[in-house]
Amino acid sequence: MVTRPAIGLFFRAALLIALISSAFWISASIRDALDLEIMPHNEALMHKIIIVSLACYFILMSLPFLPGAEIGLTLLTVFGGAIAPAVYVATVLALALAFALGRLVPIATTARILRRLGQRRAADQLSRLDGVPNDQILDTVLSGTPARPLRGLIRFRYLVVMLLINTPGNIVVGGGGGIALVAGLSRCFHPIGFLTSVALAVLPVPLAAVLFSEP
Repeated sequence: MVTRPAIGLFFRAALLIALISSAFWISASIRDALDLEIMPHNEALMHKIIIVSLACYFILMSLPFLPGAEIGLTLLTVFGGAIAPAVYVATVLALALAFALGRLVPIATTARILRRLGQRRAADQLSRLDGVPNDQILDTVLSGTPARPLRGLIRFRYLVVMLLINTPGNIVVGGGGGIALVAGLSRCFHPIGFLTSVALAVLPVPLAAVLFSEP
């Protein structure tokens, strides 16, 4: 017999799949639109497409599991260094927004969501952080993590985030938006430290577009 929680989980999964599929369709549509060659008669249209593309890129990059990076790469491929600063700023702001949203979500709410998803162990571990001041959460997490490899990952968490953001196929673990959101939810990252890490992590590709684009 199918239980009510199972039905609810099915509908949530179906909604997530529909959302991801729609995002992929939007991303593909924007890539197709950017394939147009800029001509005097369509210059105004291309400017509007670029603005809409940057806006969609910002939104998709700030959300977990959505293909925003493809739009950014397409913009850099088509327009090169001319648009690289705008793509860079949009990327940093999108990941900063995802991080900020994660920080705003109460720990108790995150634990409740994990329980509904069947992740009771993770929810219980997170619940013990509820009420702990933000400046003491890192020490609490480290004291409750006996495994040395995990402790090492936590200590070098900023470097880990930088590597994850630049790992091809990171959409499997939530993409840039998902990584930033989880970082905010964890309360283990200082906002300035996280923003600095993100700014450095996403710099190489736009910088390369500026340096190697034709004058």
